[in-house]
Amino acid sequence: LTINNPPLNITTLAPIFTGTVGVPYVQTFRASGGSLPYTWAILSGNPGGLVLDPATGDLQGIPQTAGTFNFTIQVTDLSRATAAQSFSLVVNPPALTVTVASSLPAGTVGVLYNQTNLAVASGGTPPYTWSLIGSIPGLTFDPASRTISGTPSAAGVFPLTIQATDAAKLTAARLLSLTVNPASLAITTARQLPDARLNQPYTQLIAASGGQPPYRWSTSGLPAGLNIDATGLITGTPTAAGTFFPAITVQDSALVNFIDRFTLVVNLPVGPGVTVSGLPSTAAPAQQYTLQVLIDAAYPAPINGQAILSFSPD
Repeated sequence: LTINNPPLNITTLAPIFTGTVGVPYVQTFRASGGSLPYTWAILSGNPGGLVLDPATGDLQGIPQTAGTFNFTIQVTDLSRATAAQSFSLVVNPPALTVTVASSLPAGTVGVLYNQTNLAVASGGTPPYTWSLIGSIPGLTFDPASRTISGTPSAAGVFPLTIQATDAAKLTAARLLSLTVNPASLAITTARQLPDARLNQPYTQLIAASGGQPPYRWSTSGLPAGLNIDATGLITGTPTAAGTFFPAITVQDSALVNFIDRFTLVVNLPVGPGVTVSGLPSTAAPAQQYTLQVLIDAAYPAPINGQAILSFSPD
């Protein structure tokens, strides 16, 4: 009685494992029946650049091209019997990834900001479409150049997510964070303050920008009778005339100080009318005469001047 081996048959069934470009790949084909050992070969087609080991039936290598590859595998046993089967190998593009810088340069409120190429995509199926999730007051995002630009209008730390979508609608994203610093603290009021008038009420608001409000104000060198309050308002009635150079300091909530020197002129009121009397129209030689100098109204400061007399002989 002769008992033959079972018919030679490839037992690996489709579909086989999918691959990815750049990732090592191994698929082992198996058979049954016939007479050992088996010899494996690619009968026809292209397995995407992979190599079949004739002794083990391992299809292996590193795929270089994405796509679907059709090929036929044949196994031959010791008695030269053969069996063949067709397969399809799907090689996917590399996984879509997004790479970003570890941190974005900080911006400043009121200062032009421009940062290009926020992220780089790789893998997937180009071309890529970009989008930005999140916003920063005053800044806009250009998907074509992956650029954030504009003039920030608010300080803070702003979380963002930049996302790439490939032609196959696969997405990948990365988190970003952009810090916008407050504008530099500064006093914005003109250094030449409006003139004041002696013994007349005076009001002038000093303004600042930048830093971290609220502000606190202080000063030295104001004319007597004037003071500045916590809001930067100078009020009072000056009791001394002249030109003064007060130093004004503003401090923000982060305890940052900014100091600047100003000019304030306190003017005298318009002088009163003056009347001079007491001289006769004709005077005798070697005589003294008393002059009378009168002003129309009281005046808040000493008045100094000269009385110039001229004499003509007859």
